Amino acid sequence: MRLLDNKDRVGSMLVLVFSLAYLRYAFDLPLDPTAAVESFTPKTLPIGLSITAILLSLAQIAISVSAKDGNTVSAAVKGFDWKPTLLLVLAMSFYVWLFGFLGFALSSFLFLLCGFFILGERRLLLGIGVASSLVLFLWAVLTQLFGLYLDAGDLWRLLFGNAG
Repeated sequence: MRLLDNKDRVGSMLVLVFSLAYLRYAFDLPLDPTAAVESFTPKTLPIGLSITAILLSLAQIAISVSAKDGNTVSAAVKGFDWKPTLLLVLAMSFYVWLFGFLGFALSSFLFLLCGFFILGERRLLLGIGVASSLVLFLWAVLTQLFGLYLDAGDLWRLLFGNAG
């Protein structure tokens, strides 16, 4: 039996590796000294999620080892259209790269607009409307409701100083 010849095992192995790394870094989360005695801390949910994902991945690997269905990786990915996937990964890389300079709002707007175009949406006004509405909604929820800080970016500071 080869471990990486089944698509279910490959996917489960990827989730297992990610979950193990996530668990390792979850233990490094800093704790407020006053929260050390509490039952629910900032570490609780990440550790619980990673342990759950590890157990489910191991169960999926065990189930796929016992199954003899010939569910190969090459058969599973045959006929996939890889171009949009790779273009979205490239767009996401540019999003991360430009985030510090353009800030949350502008980089997210450009990423969404680019993603719409990659996925086949050619109506520019619709794309602009949906992307701007979604970014505004996310900004409002994250900053106003959850109180998170979203960086305006170096471009904003260059043009307007530290205001805002």
